[in-house]
Amino acid sequence: KRLERFGNVIVERSCPSAFYQRTSLISEWNDKSRLLYNGSSGKIGEWSTSNDYYNWTVTFNEGNIKFSLTPSDYGQLGVFPEQYSNWIWLRDKIESYSNKNNKITKVLNGFAYTGGSTMACMHPNVEVTHLDASKSFINWTKRNINLAHPSSNSTRFIIDDCMTFIDREIKRER
Repeated sequence: KRLERFGNVIVERSCPSAFYQRTSLISEWNDKSRLLYNGSSGKIGEWSTSNDYYNWTVTFNEGNIKFSLTPSDYGQLGVFPEQYSNWIWLRDKIESYSNKNNKITKVLNGFAYTGGSTMACMHPNVEVTHLDASKSFINWTKRNINLAHPSSNSTRFIIDDCMTFIDREIKRER
């Protein structure tokens, strides 16, 4: 199992790669209000808690990236926080490039999930295309973008298989 904190919510989830022994020195293991997932990878599991954690917001990167988190049947919450350093890198590269070049930059975020990298790339001189095969993840991304960038409408959303889309774009010479 692994213990994580998302904002003020403590989450305990299955983690086959966890190899450290659980220690009672970490008081959060005993926090009765934690959100607990019982399930295994690739199978439907159950969430339990003494609180109502259906939906809450977590902010990354000084407010540029916000996620509406919701527990899924498969143990996901709608964010991979280990991607944070990639979002910072993307934001810095996009800002640097956009400030040096006075033209529109186009970015394709494939396998885009709930939009962390999409939000990191949002900049006045950037057109971001958010590509994911899941309509529910596209809609989730739209909610996340609305949290972080409520007046933005510069993102293009495409529901498609990533490799199929890229193959088509190559044939179109785009």
